[in-house]
Amino acid sequence: MYIEDSGSGPAVVLVHGLPSPPEELEPLARALATDHRVLLVHLPGYGRAPRPALPYDFEAVDRMLAAALAERGLDDVAFVGYSGGCYRGLVAATRGRLKLRAFVGLAPIAHLDAGEPEAFRGFAQAIAADVELGELMVERMLPPGWAAAHPEHAQAVAAWTRCVPADVLASELEAAADLPDVRPQLPELDVPVYLRVGELDQATPPRKALEMAGLLPDATLDVVPGVGHALLLQDANATVAAVRRFLAR
Repeated sequence: MYIEDSGSGPAVVLVHGLPSPPEELEPLARALATDHRVLLVHLPGYGRAPRPALPYDFEAVDRMLAAALAERGLDDVAFVGYSGGCYRGLVAATRGRLKLRAFVGLAPIAHLDAGEPEAFRGFAQAIAADVELGELMVERMLPPGWAAAHPEHAQAVAAWTRCVPADVLASELEAAADLPDVRPQLPELDVPVYLRVGELDQATPPRKALEMAGLLPDATLDVVPGVGHALLLQDANATVAAVRRFLAR
């Protein structure tokens, strides 16, 4: 993987979703770098990171991230994960790979609903068959009507499936279909947690965030009206401000 290291102060780790480009987190990284040391992670195959060995191995990648932070002497960090990045952070924290002082989940997820594993496998097969999924991404990531009003956001989201090599993404989705449910471990995460989700999020709907908030010992949840899964596009300024406020507590 590749890690952009900027700023100084308390360390905060930023991890993107599946699939979303690490560049989507750059405005948040720049804002936090005014008073934090920010480590913006490019997961294997994304951004500046080299491609991983296939088949994709979530355990290996998560261990790689923990090792990269340990090499930098970081054993007490705040973690900000967007979507699948949130899941990775929850796994790392509850398995003792990361020592956290705070956790932020944007469009958070801790488990897959019934039927979602099969959907992930279907997406993987379509990508492997070179099927264009940009339109489906737009429908899933943005609420109805938003794409027509904000074509630049639709264009950005449609490109998410192309921000990583197709074979890597297909393998990553296949592996994600078998990931375990982290909900039973959430009561063990005894650090301040901030969850933020769009009211109209289809990929990680608010009910999931609400359930997570109820399981965590110290959680705050904000549901953003009129917004879908692409929080850092639709609600960029307010989301950046909310994360900064939380981490400044």
